[in-house]
Amino acid sequence: GINAEYMGKNALDDANTCVKLNPDWDKGYMRRGAALHGFGRYEEALREYRMAYQNEPGNSDYQSIITQIENERNGNKTAKAYEIVKQIVSKRGWLSKMNGNQQERTWFELTDTTLNLHSSDKDIHPQREFYLGLSEVHELEIGTGNFMFRYPEFGIHGGDMKTLILRADSVGEREQWITAISQVINNNKR
Repeated sequence: GINAEYMGKNALDDANTCVKLNPDWDKGYMRRGAALHGFGRYEEALREYRMAYQNEPGNSDYQSIITQIENERNGNKTAKAYEIVKQIVSKRGWLSKMNGNQQERTWFELTDTTLNLHSSDKDIHPQREFYLGLSEVHELEIGTGNFMFRYPEFGIHGGDMKTLILRADSVGEREQWITAISQVINNNKR
C-alpha cells in the first residue's frame, strides 16, 4: 500500500497549490493546516487554520480545530516555550479602525507574526489576529504634487485580510506603527 508520509506529502503539495491559485479561499488553508497537523507541525498548522478562520470568520469548526491543536501542542514543552516567545509584543496602543465614515477605537498589539485586535487594553486574548507575513503596509495621502496632505491613516493589505484602514492619533505615531509593522512583514516573508 501507499505509506502515510507519501500521502501526507501529496496532501501538502495539493493544499499549497490551492492556496497559490486562490489565496482568499479558506479551504486551501484548512487543507494545508490538516496536512501540517498530520506531520505534527503544530505551529504551522495553527497559522494555516487561523488564516482559514479569518477568510471564513463564521466557521466555528475552524475555531474548534484551533483549540484542539493548541491543546495537543501544549502537551509539548518545547512548543509551550515557543508560544511564550512568539507572543512577545513589540508595539501596542490605541488606533481607530476605519469602516466607511465610522471609526471604532480599538486596542492593537503587534507580535513577531501578527497584528492582534483586542476589545480593550485589559483584554488578554485578542478578538482577531491578522497574520502579517504576506501583507503590505502603506500610508494614505490625498492630493498631488505640492498639494499633498498627510493624514494619520494607514492601510494594511494582503496576507489573510482585506485592506484594513487604521487611524493613529498623529502622523508621527502613524510612522512608528508603519515602521514596526513593516519590520514584522519583512521578518515573516516566506
